[in-house]
Amino acid sequence: MDHEADRGSGFDASAKGIFGGRRRRACPSDQRNASAARLNHAAKSERLLMELMAAQAKFEVARRPAPSKTFVDASTGLRLRVCEWKSAGDVEEANAVFLHGSCDQGSVWNDVCLRLCAKEAVQACYGPDMRGHGGSARSSSGRCDARVLAEDLRSLVVEKDLYRAPLMLVGEGEGACVAVRLAALCPQLVGSVVCINYAADVNVRPKHVMQGKHWSDRKYATLDVWSNDPKLEPEPVLQLVDLRVVEDIERGGCRTKMDPNWCFESKREERIHDFAAISCPLLLIRGEMSNMCTDEELESTQRMATKAPLCKIRVIKEHGEHLSVSCPGKLSRILTRWLQVTEDFYHVSDPESRRPELLNIRPLPEYGSVAEAMAALRPRAIPTPKMIADELAKLRADDEQSSDAESDVGYVTGLAKEPADYYGFVG
Repeated sequence: MDHEADRGSGFDASAKGIFGGRRRRACPSDQRNASAARLNHAAKSERLLMELMAAQAKFEVARRPAPSKTFVDASTGLRLRVCEWKSAGDVEEANAVFLHGSCDQGSVWNDVCLRLCAKEAVQACYGPDMRGHGGSARSSSGRCDARVLAEDLRSLVVEKDLYRAPLMLVGEGEGACVAVRLAALCPQLVGSVVCINYAADVNVRPKHVMQGKHWSDRKYATLDVWSNDPKLEPEPVLQLVDLRVVEDIERGGCRTKMDPNWCFESKREERIHDFAAISCPLLLIRGEMSNMCTDEELESTQRMATKAPLCKIRVIKEHGEHLSVSCPGKLSRILTRWLQVTEDFYHVSDPESRRPELLNIRPLPEYGSVAEAMAALRPRAIPTPKMIADELAKLRADDEQSSDAESDVGYVTGLAKEPADYYGFVG
């Protein structure tokens, strides 16, 4: 095979050197092409940086109010950070929970939730940071699946008393997978589900492309974020950088915020089963330029949701991924309209039926006898100052007795039980 045939067939020169026994010398035209490619890349990077610098000032001025943040101790043993948005008026609308995808955090929904609360379309919005993301704790192994994350979400619903009325769950990517799983496991908690760029046949990635990355400078991190989604405008890119990138105190430079060991596991059979089990309204939203899923996959998912009383598909034109930052206005209008269409599914006729014990999300305590139950459940007397003083005096006396006992023992170690010749043998 001659050199011209190599170039025409696309056979790499280095590969020919490995398989053919020798490597051909790069010709001047190859060197010129490589040099031109480097110059084009440098020019493109410089242009992107100029656009970002021009957008930075505008982004700082237009920065929206940050959500309030609280923490919840989940039944799974992890502490989760939750972003919260409240409507100004006293509205009786539904509550909404927004679930982000990998490498993001709950505040990625800030622009959408601010709009919904300003319109009083919802009573409140909640955006938890998924475990291993944002301000939430990390699991020891980093591995998780939709079932585990759905249990985290169920704990949030219990701790925040969000079970009083069915919720609207909105999720993008992995967050949508979790929303569908909770709707399948606890249908009594969910009024409707909204999936963004997600379908049953989507190949859910176990790790994010930016996971564990490190950059020497923030501008290189910004270029990297933009290169992963070049269709985004500069301002959404800066929002994503704020959410995903943090300074690296140990090595210098900056790194991604998410747990580098985080790994999401999802099986296609489980996703199909979850969609088939949904018994509430379902809305499937896709960005027209998104590579996450296709129109055919959404239509296939729509056919799977046989138990859903309502299943709609909406495509947002001229947008791809990250709809919460690239087109929050369009997305909030779609969600507002969806809340109006499905308002009957959030209505509660009997508030007493929404107690957590009756919803089977908080188990009732068990006692060995009636007397034990009466002792545990009967009203307790409010302690008086004398009762508090007596209890403190009792605790002080117990501390003094334990200190005297320790001093009498003389700190005898476990070796004291051995015979005297044992120490000579050891020596």
